Amino acid sequence: KESLENASGKLLRRLRKELGSWLEWLPISLPGLWNLVLRDHYVAGIKQYLDDHAVTYEALSTQEIFPIVYRANSPVLHHHTGTREDQLWVCDPAEHSPGHCLFGPNYRVSTPASMMVTFYLQSTDALDDTQQAVTIDIYDNINDQVIGERLVTITELEEHPVVEVAFEAQKDQQLEFRIFWHGHCTLKIDKVCLDKQ
Repeated sequence: KESLENASGKLLRRLRKELGSWLEWLPISLPGLWNLVLRDHYVAGIKQYLDDHAVTYEALSTQEIFPIVYRANSPVLHHHTGTREDQLWVCDPAEHSPGHCLFGPNYRVSTPASMMVTFYLQSTDALDDTQQAVTIDIYDNINDQVIGERLVTITELEEHPVVEVAFEAQKDQQLEFRIFWHGHCTLKIDKVCLDKQ
């Protein structure tokens, strides 16, 4: 945590790298400088990952970082249908077939816990508000088992676009948070959040 908060800025990282590149042609050894260059870039990569996944540095003092936020366009989430539009993942009945529009991220449980997954969804352009919009579940792909599930109608989703599913997680489960879209409305997915209760 301290290393991340006190990481070198872009200018200092660049100057160290440039200096090392110029001095490497001289008959002197500079392992200390290259260690700083490598450390700078390593820490910068970690900072970028944490920023991309909305993880604060304060959370790093705990063993596990909660809540974990997965944006719909995150590379650790996968899709079978739909397209990315800006920061959202969008499924449109005129363009896409029903199916799993989001699944992942294969989160490995380290300690048993009561957990909650929150799905941030929007639906529009429904033909029939009483039909199912989505089936969402938490799937343990190590044991091939659904450990939490919820069916949501279009009306429910329009009234409450934040859908929560609570479940009990066991050590070494490998979790996917899956959204199966039924194709009766346009569905927009913002993010999925995992937290302990």
